[in-house]
Amino acid sequence: MSRQISVDVDRERCARDGLCVRECPLGLIELDETDFPRLRKAAERLCFGCGHCVAVCPKAALCLNGRDPESLTPVDRSWKPEPEKLRHFLAARRSIRFYRPEPLERGEITRLLDAARYAPSAVNAQPVHWTVTLAPERTRELAELTVDWMKSVPDMPYKGWLAAWERGEDKILHGAPHLVILHAHQESRWPQVDCA
Repeated sequence: MSRQISVDVDRERCARDGLCVRECPLGLIELDETDFPRLRKAAERLCFGCGHCVAVCPKAALCLNGRDPESLTPVDRSWKPEPEKLRHFLAARRSIRFYRPEPLERGEITRLLDAARYAPSAVNAQPVHWTVTLAPERTRELAELTVDWMKSVPDMPYKGWLAAWERGEDKILHGAPHLVILHAHQESRWPQVDCA
């Protein structure tokens, strides 16, 4: 990677328990002769700064690239869902096919996107960019453009969508007031996976 990675150890806080050594996905941290963690030489070219070593340290003894571990959001283990509730939540999930016509406030969209950016990405790079339609008229215009494109495709497998559009039914965006499009630079490690 082109950026310089640094991991600083607060020796007064460090429990010398080796958790950071075990957690590093590339094995780039080792214990020195006094059992304090340090980066291996290969870390200069291999470490991608995922932050797992910082996240796993219960003493907040590691600092990655000058970022104070105290500035990170602590994990509240009391919010951990019970396995049966989590299973029910996942099993009950359904795709939405009808939307309320009222647009969301811009601040609400911003909060939702801020939460979504924490979804896993390759090497925690968070390369995803967001394009959002804020005006329902613009969203409708994009649905119309999609219909125009579908009409131009020979042997379109979704002729039912076109017939529904002609009847005044929106089977493209289902009347959603907003559309969110994710995109990433093709130079990203796995842009398709990160956007998915």
